[in-house]
Amino acid sequence: MSSFRKHTLTVKRRASGSYNASGFFEVSGPDTEFTITASVQPLTGSEMLLLPENRREQETIKLFTDTELYGIEKGNGVNADLVTIDGSDYEVIKVYPWRNQVINHYKVFVAKRTTNNSVPPESS
Repeated sequence: MSSFRKHTLTVKRRASGSYNASGFFEVSGPDTEFTITASVQPLTGSEMLLLPENRREQETIKLFTDTELYGIEKGNGVNADLVTIDGSDYEVIKVYPWRNQVINHYKVFVAKRTTNNSVPPESS
């Protein structure tokens, strides 16, 4: 990806786990952090249509990177990666691998997080 302008970004890979009886996701271990280099760009109008309807109102951008990231996939027990961009956390929602044998990379859609809906409420 030498032809792209690169930004150094921090990724938080959340541990895998499963849902408990209350419906909350319980992780199996600690999170890990690592850095990636990526080109950060806005989505086009046609790319916005590829998003699930409930994500179209969120601030969403795309990344081009050599590093495979984990996106949202129901039922696989893996949490989506979080990418910190300009001090805000963005959740990986879709990953498109590009394997054209010229510049292999991933196109990644990320949406800005406004709340943490996966954390169970504190018991009193």
